[in-house]
Amino acid sequence: MHVPYACRHSGACCTSGWPIPLERDRVAPVRVLRADGAWLVPAPDAPPEIAGVLANRDGRCVFHRSAGGTRAHGDCEIHHRLGHSALPSACQHFPRECLIDPRGVFVTLSHYCPTAASLLFSDADVITIVEGPRAIPMGQPEGLDARAVLPPLLRPGLLMDHEAYGLWEAHLVRKLTGNQSAPEQALRALERDAYSLSRWRNDGALADAVRALETRIEVGTTSFPNWSAERELFATAIDSLASGTWVDYPERAEMTWSKRVEGGWYDHHHVINRFLSAHAFAAWVAYQGNGVTSQIARLHLALAVLRAEAIRRCAVEQRDLDAPVLVDAIRQTDLLIVHLVDRAGLAARLCEVSTRLRTPPRLGRGRWSRTHVAP
Repeated sequence: MHVPYACRHSGACCTSGWPIPLERDRVAPVRVLRADGAWLVPAPDAPPEIAGVLANRDGRCVFHRSAGGTRAHGDCEIHHRLGHSALPSACQHFPRECLIDPRGVFVTLSHYCPTAASLLFSDADVITIVEGPRAIPMGQPEGLDARAVLPPLLRPGLLMDHEAYGLWEAHLVRKLTGNQSAPEQALRALERDAYSLSRWRNDGALADAVRALETRIEVGTTSFPNWSAERELFATAIDSLASGTWVDYPERAEMTWSKRVEGGWYDHHHVINRFLSAHAFAAWVAYQGNGVTSQIARLHLALAVLRAEAIRRCAVEQRDLDAPVLVDAIRQTDLLIVHLVDRAGLAARLCEVSTRLRTPPRLGRGRWSRTHVAP
């Protein structure tokens, strides 16, 4: 679903107000565009290869050109006049999120970018992990570089091997997108799989244990939110902010959910499952966490924040959840949990949450929401 991505100049990355570092070897080409030096702001604490950060006015990069005249959409002056290779590395990468390990380069997208968010609504029938184009056109991929570290943990004190982890990652994507389960049901099924896998005791190859998960018989569980758990996960995200603040959990969430959100949520369950699969793939928490259960905790957190932001938007706008509102909620969710949190700090907090996922999950009765029909 992410392979067709190409910049459509939505301007989200140019108008978010965050600092954009510029490498020293790219100063000379950009200087051709602006004779004065006011466009580059010194950054004394930056690494040696960084010359400074691009200036911004009212939260907009000075090189962002607003729509108008012959331009139906805003665009970047550097990109338009000098090409992709002249862009700062941060701009070349956005919205790509890369994990680099001995298996290769793995790329997912941040859906804070409206173009990336729109890809979740594609008509693709099957979502799979595929070979794609170069991660960064005309550049080197940057992200979490795990080439020189040990493989991800299966559980505290026991490593996976890269083959088994690759199979587990594919299992996550397949389980989330390969059937018609509600997001909550898909996550509970993966929670049970993670618990089962984490109990592996060297009885055969770990890769075979991952493959065996495909033959497990699904047991129905409720698709209704666990409100207390989701409030706790939302607070975990807020507590992990690197800087700044975020709005509180929406008031009267349960009432807004049942009145305005629930129906549209399950009508768009396939989009939400794809959103979760994007967070399951190329996931930094695999290396920063303490095992497969911390990966599931990270998905639970993504779902909890998404639900809160959907509820918030529907309450503010006094409208039912539809595709445009869901896109806004998805963008806000990734703004928070991809761009604004301290990822290492969040992973550490999720290690505590994942401890509860290393106990046998309680199985509920098979039950769907009133808006969804079980196949």
